Amino acid sequence: MRVLGNFFKKCFHSIKTKPLQRGMAMYSITYPTGSFIQQLLNKEQEKIDYKRIGKFTLFGAFVIAPAANLWVNFVNRVFVGNTILHIFGKVGLEQIIWAPIFYTVFYFGLTVMDGNKFSDGLLEVKTKAFHTYCVGLTVWPLLQLYNYSHVSDKNRLVFMAFFGLLWTIYLSYTKYVLQGTTSSRIKSL
Repeated sequence: MRVLGNFFKKCFHSIKTKPLQRGMAMYSITYPTGSFIQQLLNKEQEKIDYKRIGKFTLFGAFVIAPAANLWVNFVNRVFVGNTILHIFGKVGLEQIIWAPIFYTVFYFGLTVMDGNKFSDGLLEVKTKAFHTYCVGLTVWPLLQLYNYSHVSDKNRLVFMAFFGLLWTIYLSYTKYVLQGTTSSRIKSL
C-alpha cells in the first residue's frame, strides 16, 4: 500500500511542478468531458459512445497537451516579455500559425483514429477546419490576451484546457454531429 501511496505522491508532485504533465492531466480530463457533454446534449444520439470518449482522452493527453506545451514554450521564446506588444505578438502568432495547425490535427487525427482513410481525414479538414478557425477567431484571441497577460507561465496550459472544455464541446459537435456535412452547414452555425 505504501508503494502505491508513493507512486501517487510522485504523480501529484510531477503534475504540480511540471507544465507538460499538468497540461496532460488537464487535457486527459477536459477533452473526454467535452466529448461526453456534447453527446449528452445531442438528442439524436441514443447512447454514449465510450470508445469516442476514450479517443478524446488519448488525443487530448498525448497529442494536444504536448503540442500546446511546445507551442507555449515556442511563443514565449519568440516574444520574451509581457509588454502589451509582446502579448499582442503572441496572440497574433497563435491565430496565424497555431490555430490552423491545431484544427488540421484535430479533424485529421480523430478521423484517422476513427479508422477512416487518410483521404477521409483530408476531406474532413477541407470541409470543416477553415470555418472552425473563423469561429475560433471570435473566442480565442480575447481569452489568450488574458492568458498571456494575467496567468503565470506554469498555469497557461491549465487555463487553455479549462476554457478549452467549452471549445471541445463545440469541436466534438462539428466533428461528429456535422459528420459528412458540407462547410456551408457549418458556416450557418
